Amino acid sequence: MVQVHLWGRKGSTVCAGLPDDTAMVRKVVIGTMFLIAALVLALAVVVFEPFKRVPELGRGLPSRDHAATEELRSRVRALFPTPIPATDIITELEAQGFAIDSDHNVASFWKNGFPCRTIWRIFWEMDDDGTVSSIDALYGGVCL
Repeated sequence: MVQVHLWGRKGSTVCAGLPDDTAMVRKVVIGTMFLIAALVLALAVVVFEPFKRVPELGRGLPSRDHAATEELRSRVRALFPTPIPATDIITELEAQGFAIDSDHNVASFWKNGFPCRTIWRIFWEMDDDGTVSSIDALYGGVCL
C-alpha cells in the first residue's frame, strides 16, 4: 500500500499498480453517458425520420389539413387524369416513395415527427381491365 493525496485528501490509500477508483468511476460514467447519448440520437433518427424526403406531390402543401387535402387532391388529379392505366399510377407513386397496396388500390406515404405522424394517401377505383376510373387523395396526421 502507498499513501497518496487524492482530491486534496491526505492519507488516501491506493494499491500500487492498480488504477485510482475515482478515475475509473469517472471513465465508466462518461462512457455510459456517451453510449446513452448515442442511443438516444439513433432512436431519434429512426423514429423521427429526419432524412426521409416528402414526395414531390406532397411538398409545399398548406399547413391546414382541409386545405392541404384539397391541394393534394388537385395535384393528383392533374398528374393522373382518368381514365389512366393503374400501372402508370403505381409506377409514378412508387418512384416518389409511396408504399403501394395493390389489393386495396391505395398508395400511402408517412413521415414521423413529434408529436405527429403526417400521412399522404392516394386511392383509386379500377375497372376490370386495369383502367382507373376515379382517383382521390387525403392528407392528414395522427398526433399524440
